[in-house]
Amino acid sequence: MIGAFVMEKIPLFMTVILLTAINIPGAAVARTMGWGTVSMQGSIVETACAIEMNSREQIVDLQVVPVSLLASKGAGVPRPFKIRLINCTQQRVNPNLPPWHSFSVTFDAVSDGDLIRVDGDAEGVGLQIVDEWGNVARPGKEMPMNDIKPGNYDLHYTMHLLANNKPLRAGFFRSVVRFKMDYY
Repeated sequence: MIGAFVMEKIPLFMTVILLTAINIPGAAVARTMGWGTVSMQGSIVETACAIEMNSREQIVDLQVVPVSLLASKGAGVPRPFKIRLINCTQQRVNPNLPPWHSFSVTFDAVSDGDLIRVDGDAEGVGLQIVDEWGNVARPGKEMPMNDIKPGNYDLHYTMHLLANNKPLRAGFFRSVVRFKMDYY
């Protein structure tokens, strides 16, 4: 009964499609060799911080949790994870705009009440994310704002497996949680 948690934020993406020449018989081959097309797309965004690559996609292993622990305590063992912010600055590209001063994080997932729903054979449980100040993340709801500090720093969170007052059933579970950051 191993749980997995995957987080990702995709503010910038690039798709590259390479089309190569098809094999045409005879003399036409020589004229078409080396022909191709490269199509690209992406976006450029202005943000106060970048997110370190290792923080963009993570797996939080909640390990094996006995049903008896969930039945007696209502929770499994909390597991920490972090989001590493790098190259943070309060200065905007456009000097006529006010500087960045704060940000918020939103964890987006399918909800089960105030918990994050899990998929799989396990039943009677959900996930909860709590920040280092004790604020509980509600799926799709913005968490309290934090001040932007220049440089690099970590945002610390804890993932909790909680009983959701439904009948417990042992089994494998998984959930995908995306996070986004909004800067103000």
